Amino acid sequence: MKRLFFLLISLIFSTFFFSYIYAYTVSDAELLMKKNDYGNAKKILLNILSEKPAKEIKIKAWFLLSECVTSPTDANYYLKKIISISPDKYSSEANLRMGKNLFAKKKFKKANACFEKIINDPHSEYFEEALFCSAESYYHLKKFSKAIIRYRNFFEFGKKESTLELSQIMIGNSYFKLENYSSAIAAYQKALESAKGTNTAPFILYHISQSYEKISQYKKAMNSYKKIINDYPYSQEKPLAENRVVYLTEHGYHDSSLKMPDITMKLEDSYVVQLAAFLKRSQAEISINNFQHKGYETKIYEKIINGKQYFCVVLKPFHTFDEAKYQKLKLKKAGIDSFIFKSK
Repeated sequence: MKRLFFLLISLIFSTFFFSYIYAYTVSDAELLMKKNDYGNAKKILLNILSEKPAKEIKIKAWFLLSECVTSPTDANYYLKKIISISPDKYSSEANLRMGKNLFAKKKFKKANACFEKIINDPHSEYFEEALFCSAESYYHLKKFSKAIIRYRNFFEFGKKESTLELSQIMIGNSYFKLENYSSAIAAYQKALESAKGTNTAPFILYHISQSYEKISQYKKAMNSYKKIINDYPYSQEKPLAENRVVYLTEHGYHDSSLKMPDITMKLEDSYVVQLAAFLKRSQAEISINNFQHKGYETKIYEKIINGKQYFCVVLKPFHTFDEAKYQKLKLKKAGIDSFIFKSK
């Protein structure tokens, strides 16, 4: 009887002792991971698992292994193991990580299935984040009505201000995709209220302007474009707004209070890299818009060849031929044809 009692005490002591050793080793692996030594951390964790440790240590090791591996598929292998042995306590975190891995691989449907499992448990500490991730998944699946519902759900529970603002913008984008432009404008305007004076404001204003154009409210569109040009002169939306103002003006939607942007270039004795040439100015403006989306700052240069007027899309002028030639080579690498001429 005494021997049996002694064996029992020894068993209990060894269980606690080895649990302590494993916990310490897991902590040691975490320390290595903080030093970006994922290779050795992975070896330690796999060694722990080979010893068949307690459930809590297993789960901790699998979580860490999912962070050590580079492949999302390998990460999900370990996360699935956690869900299989711990459907309640750790499943929310595992599903969230697995969903994000699948989302990164553009497997939006499978990703959303993971997020929805978390949403089914409103008491989960990851519930709020899962709502936003689910909304993003629906958006990428082009299920815009469902995306709107999820973004609105997120508004009820969300606390992070920047994510709430993004969520409101995405509601506007979803309505825009559904061609419900009036609702898109209303959503964008709500987002604009919290984004005034920030770098996001011109982006939202541009989308408001585009929505007004879609429902033929050109005066309101012009006013929104005007606000971008006047209030956010250094934003990347400014040249886009200028192009739309020129286009709308040429088609008879002119706001006399708006100062027209000058996108015609005057050149004096310099080398010019030309990207395209058109007989119609409106075609050149469309081309400018396309090049600016690619990150090229372009202007229109008018010239007459054999009695015909051409509207050329050109880069800023260069003082030397070598500078212009270098730019032409860079364009060629990007797959863009161009040629150089000297202005007089």
